Amino acid sequence: MCNSCVVLCNPVASSGRFAIVSVEGSSPEVILDGSLLPHLWKKSCMSPSTLRQLWFIVETSQSQTLLNLDDNGLVQWLLKQLKAQQLLDHDETTAFSHYIASRVPLIRDLANSRTMIFK
Repeated sequence: MCNSCVVLCNPVASSGRFAIVSVEGSSPEVILDGSLLPHLWKKSCMSPSTLRQLWFIVETSQSQTLLNLDDNGLVQWLLKQLKAQQLLDHDETTAFSHYIASRVPLIRDLANSRTMIFK
């Protein structure tokens, strides 16, 4: 968020409504209306519950399985595990494929740290 931005919250705390407003210049300008977040999230094709499921799979998989696969093999294996538990359409599959590929170093670090604990 920029230095000249403020977050405006709805006084009804349970509503969760907010807006990020730029106060730079002569008139305030809404940069992000918090009511749009559910639509933006949906557009990304990655639901929070499916993300939790993916990380649960990473945490419960055998470390050696995660470490022995090459990067593409790891992405495909995790997608296969996720698809076995969740019905994913083409857009979701593509989004999760990119997401997993961008997190391969983290996944390997997590798996490696688990093997170090058990040695």
